[in-house]
Amino acid sequence: MASRRITAPALERLNPRENLWDTEVRGLGARRQVAGGSVTFVFKYVAPNSRRQRYITIGKWGRGNWGIDEARKRATELRDAVRLGRDPAADREAKKTMLTVSELCDAYLAAAQNGDPRLLKRNGSPKKLTTLANDRGRVEGHIKPLLGAMPVDGVARRDMEAFTLRVAKGATAQRRKVGMRAVSIIQGGRGAASRTVGLLGAIFAYAQKLELRTDNPCRGVTRFADQKRERRLSDEEYRALPPA
Repeated sequence: MASRRITAPALERLNPRENLWDTEVRGLGARRQVAGGSVTFVFKYVAPNSRRQRYITIGKWGRGNWGIDEARKRATELRDAVRLGRDPAADREAKKTMLTVSELCDAYLAAAQNGDPRLLKRNGSPKKLTTLANDRGRVEGHIKPLLGAMPVDGVARRDMEAFTLRVAKGATAQRRKVGMRAVSIIQGGRGAASRTVGLLGAIFAYAQKLELRTDNPCRGVTRFADQKRERRLSDEEYRALPPA
């Protein structure tokens, strides 16, 4: 088990099943499993609760993968997390069981359709079928393509800001067949972006009620103003107005 500063030449010389531990960032290591195989960066630490030694894989070394400086930065982040009492490997396992945004959206729509009391409007009534249809269209057309694969607790405010801009610029606009003759036209734009972020705010509020999150990443995200159209009333419409 060698310990010296990790460099590219040192990684190239690694033998199969040989480990190299960095002297610059404690806990950062590299190893090659088989002859001619790739080199993988790992982080070794002692779990705060169990006091057991654990390993967590950072990623492969090489072009298009992890660089040495990037691996050191990631190892430093993991080391800081351990110092704060967290277990990075346990955190990673927990994320695997966390609902994705796509699954949360499906749960939200099903709950709303079934009249879940946590989703009733202020007057105690459930959402209208037309509203649910619009919500489902925004989920399938905008939310799932851009955010669906993310874990619910992994979405940050910056992700929502980027989502808003992408929908506004038409990243999710498309035409798709939904039957023999029917075509679904999904439009982007500022209005679609603002309305979809509003829906996401409600969906993440539902996640808070399910105790999947402690905050709402949509809070504070700037939404585009609605483009209200104004026109002059016709003479017939003026005559139809009640007297003042």
